[in-house]
Amino acid sequence: VTPINFEVPYTLSSFDGGKISLVTNPHKKGNNTSSMVAKVVKGTGKTWAGSKITVPKPFSFLGTTKVKMKIWSPRKGLKLLTKFEDATAWPKTKATKEVVATTTKTNQWEELTFDYTGLINNAINYVNLVLIIDNGTNGDGSNNYTIFIDDIKL
Repeated sequence: VTPINFEVPYTLSSFDGGKISLVTNPHKKGNNTSSMVAKVVKGTGKTWAGSKITVPKPFSFLGTTKVKMKIWSPRKGLKLLTKFEDATAWPKTKATKEVVATTTKTNQWEELTFDYTGLINNAINYVNLVLIIDNGTNGDGSNNYTIFIDDIKL
């Protein structure tokens, strides 16, 4: 199911104040000139407000446990939390531990790596990728809490 490049639609959903949508890439420069990207916003709500991408077939971690994605962030030091979940409804969801990567650039695309070494149970069919901006902090829906993501790959 990877790479996820948003040129075809995926099932997108959000929770507790998060919002995700497909948009025309507003920052077509640097290392990402693709047409469509996902816009992820952390609005007012819970400190864990986030979004998720649901894929039609389970993610396959055979041969790799690292996930890479391109991210455009309005600020250096933004922390993006990711985790994989099965299709079971919360609170009985089976999930990986959370992995966080931190942006190092401002207002430009960069590729972040999320290392799931030792955290993947290949007996679980992970179909959801959860995204939370600055977990533990209240978002406000502003540009400071808006990122763009693209080209998610294992």
